Amino acid sequence: MNEERGLTLDARFEIRKSDGKPSVLHGYAATFNKLSHDLGGFREIIRPGAFEETLASNPDVSCRIQHEGGLTTVGRTTNGTLSLGVDDIGLWYDATVPDTQAGRDIIELVSKGYINKSSFAFTLREAGELWNYEAAPWIRELLSLDLWDVAPVDGPAYESTSVGVREQRAIVFERATEQRNKPHRQTLREIREEIEKEKRDCVQFRINQNLKH
Repeated sequence: MNEERGLTLDARFEIRKSDGKPSVLHGYAATFNKLSHDLGGFREIIRPGAFEETLASNPDVSCRIQHEGGLTTVGRTTNGTLSLGVDDIGLWYDATVPDTQAGRDIIELVSKGYINKSSFAFTLREAGELWNYEAAPWIRELLSLDLWDVAPVDGPAYESTSVGVREQRAIVFERATEQRNKPHRQTLREIREEIEKEKRDCVQFRINQNLKH
C-alpha cells in the first residue's frame, strides 16, 4: 500500500543556480523526530534510519511535481538527475531540473513562493512501524520504509481531497485498531497473512477506481 506524506519546507528549500548550468532544486522530503498533524485519529513520527535500507539498495526514485509523473517528472536517480541522502535533519534531495516546461515552471513557482512544501511516497518494509496506543491521539512511528518518489507540492499530501489518500489512511487506521484489540502477540503466519490482505486491498481499490472512470 503506497502512502504519501508532506511537510512545510523552510529556508532550506531553495533553488541553486550557476551560470551556464541547470538549476538544482534542493529540499527536504522528510524530517526526523517531528510529529505530523492528525492524520485521522493518529499522528506519525519518522525515526532516523527509516530510509537507510531503501537508500542502500540504490532505488529508482523520481522527483515528480505533485506526485503526478510523466511530463511533470523533473529528476530521477537512475539517470543521475536526482540525488538523495540523509543527515541529522531528515531525507534531503537535489533535483537537477531539466529545461522543459515543467522544469521552468517549478523553478518559477518555488522562487516566487507558490510552492513551498515537499512530500514523499513510500511503502512500509516488514516490521517498519511501531504504534503507541497510550498516546492521544495514537502515534505511529515509521522505522523502515521503501521510498518511491519525492515531490514539490503546494499542500501536504495527507490534506489532499483525493479519494485514494483518504482510503489509504482509513485502511491504516482500521488495521491499527484491529491490532490494538488483539489479545495476543502476532505470529509470523498472522503477520504474513495481514501483508497479503493489505496487498489485495490495495489492488482491489485500484480496480474500483478504474471502474469508476
